[in-house]
Amino acid sequence: MKGKTIHKKVDYKSLELSSLQEITLAINNNLPEESLYKIFYFTLKTNLNVNKFVVYSFDEIWKCTLQYGAKTDFIEKKLPNDILESNSILYYFNYSGEYEGFSEFDIAIPVAYKNKVIAYIFLGWADKSDIYFPSIVPFLRTVSNIILVAIENKKMARTEIEREKIKKELEIARSVQNHLFPKKLPNTDKIQIAATYLPHDLVGGDYYDFIPTIDNNFYICIGDVSGKGIPAALTMSNFQASLHTMIRMGLDLQKIIHELNHQLFTTTQNGTFITFFIAYIDLKEGLLHYINAGHNFPVLLFKNNEFWELETGTTVLGPIKNLPFVNVGVMELQNDSTLFLYTDGLNETENKHKIAFGTKTIIEHLKQYKNASAEEINTQLVNKLDKFRNGNPYADDITLVTCKIL
Repeated sequence: MKGKTIHKKVDYKSLELSSLQEITLAINNNLPEESLYKIFYFTLKTNLNVNKFVVYSFDEIWKCTLQYGAKTDFIEKKLPNDILESNSILYYFNYSGEYEGFSEFDIAIPVAYKNKVIAYIFLGWADKSDIYFPSIVPFLRTVSNIILVAIENKKMARTEIEREKIKKELEIARSVQNHLFPKKLPNTDKIQIAATYLPHDLVGGDYYDFIPTIDNNFYICIGDVSGKGIPAALTMSNFQASLHTMIRMGLDLQKIIHELNHQLFTTTQNGTFITFFIAYIDLKEGLLHYINAGHNFPVLLFKNNEFWELETGTTVLGPIKNLPFVNVGVMELQNDSTLFLYTDGLNETENKHKIAFGTKTIIEHLKQYKNASAEEINTQLVNKLDKFRNGNPYADDITLVTCKIL
């Protein structure tokens, strides 16, 4: 018996070396994961007469990634807790755990990578008479670790490639978005406009604009497209280009809104929509004409602290072919009026107690700083928001646009 044991050890050591050569060659040839799994299985089947082979691996969740020869279909079976709680080799001669299907295996080997179990391998033999487990286990551990760590490295490389792809897409989307914002905003004896944009980790579809006209009046607008990343940025880019074209054509506000909605409906998919507010400010007549298409209500504040939330307009743009109604709101302006536009990232920002910043706080802030410059109003509001959230992250992009009529 002693001689037989020595013979087994020598055989397994020789087997290990030849198997490692084959596996290393496969890894160096950058074979896909499926091929590595097949080599793994056939190495065990050919050299050890394994006839049942199941692998569970962790990729966000534990799942069966490979099975050969098992009577039970493990693809939809969860890994039992009594196995997950063990980091050592398990023998199944008399398995009585929470799922009896695993009783058809003889051994389970956990595979660790960087001190963390990344896979469990279940093996079974039709004929166990010639299997000497004390000798076979080191071989199984070695081969299993090499194969599964190679597969894990492939997953990590794939994740890194995906991460770099996302990073590049975000850079592109951010660049597109930045090109949408006006490069210069007016600061004269008649009007002051200041804008603040606070980006979230994911690029959103926030957009604001200032469009002067040849008669020294101007349009001011703000919007927020559904979705994130490049699709949102490109949608808003097309939206802005269309808006500028329509303004140059001299279309009135109602016609502009109808045309923008038609374009969104015909060129976007999957329910993409835009909330949008646009105002035409006639400085000579002292009037503000506006349409609110499902956007947060901008606030118009007079120096006597009277304020209005500008809600007249229509529904969001894009989801339906024909807007059911489009109404134009008109407000008389006064000297020292403040028009404040913002996206929902502002009022919906929460503190650690899940309390939202809210519109009431915004209006009180505008009253408190009504004599400040447009830039100062934005700066102090961001300071107040940061103090309120106390380190809690933004849930979305935040855009603030303050327009002062002097």
